[in-house]
Amino acid sequence: MLLECSRICTKREATGSELPHRHHLLVELYRDPNSKTEERQVILHTLWGNSVNRPFTLALGAAWEREYGYPLQAFYNNDGIALLLPHDVEIRELLFLVAPEKIETLLRGSLEASAYFGARFRENAGRALLLPKTNFKRRMPLWLNRQRAKKLLGAISRYQDFPILVETWRSALQDDFDLANLKNLLGEIRDGEIRVSQCYTQAPSPFAHGLIWSQTNKYLYQDDSSDAGKPSELSQDLLKEFALRLGYLLGGLILLLGNEFVLDEDLPHVPLALQAFNSRHMQSL
Repeated sequence: MLLECSRICTKREATGSELPHRHHLLVELYRDPNSKTEERQVILHTLWGNSVNRPFTLALGAAWEREYGYPLQAFYNNDGIALLLPHDVEIRELLFLVAPEKIETLLRGSLEASAYFGARFRENAGRALLLPKTNFKRRMPLWLNRQRAKKLLGAISRYQDFPILVETWRSALQDDFDLANLKNLLGEIRDGEIRVSQCYTQAPSPFAHGLIWSQTNKYLYQDDSSDAGKPSELSQDLLKEFALRLGYLLGGLILLLGNEFVLDEDLPHVPLALQAFNSRHMQSL
């Protein structure tokens, strides 16, 4: 009892605000003083549980991408949601991105791309014996099972109402998500029944330690793949110009290697130079 009281006092001192509860949503704004970027961390201390925080995070990510055109970095657990924002956004504007009546539509565009959905699909496919083992006496490595499940999900996506896909959606919406409660909570925020307050910290409060660990765990094992999910807006004409310049350089280098030290500035087509190189200079090289 004394230990729990001590923890509560520590959390209150760290935030300098009233503790979050059923009718109070505490928003912690944290910016790393050692960071040179404008990126800041917004931590929503919801205390709503995974059945609400998970669908809210997925819907918020989809709404953010629709509004600003790039993905939102977000993490969740039972106690809260952590967001990495590259620019300042009003907290109420952020919360109002997800309208209660649009949650299902937002989830339709974001759920299947989440790690949660992939894990549930893998479990359902395994129960349906769609991921058979070569030897029942040997355990299948998790990484290999994940790869097989991803390939299966990609293969069946073109079929309408595939049973395992339907079951994964059903288990998410009915078993794991509490959408009715989420809609009710978002409605109370809009109506002012849930009070929203902010606090500014120089280091993550004890409330946020679990979310910070989740971020570290993800970035520690992340590769260099882009999070954009779509090609850049680089001009196609610019790419063609780069390729053409490279071709002319190769053509000049080919003539140089063939003991023709005068570059042909009037070379009309790079492919012709490459063809000449293949026919006349391959043996000498």
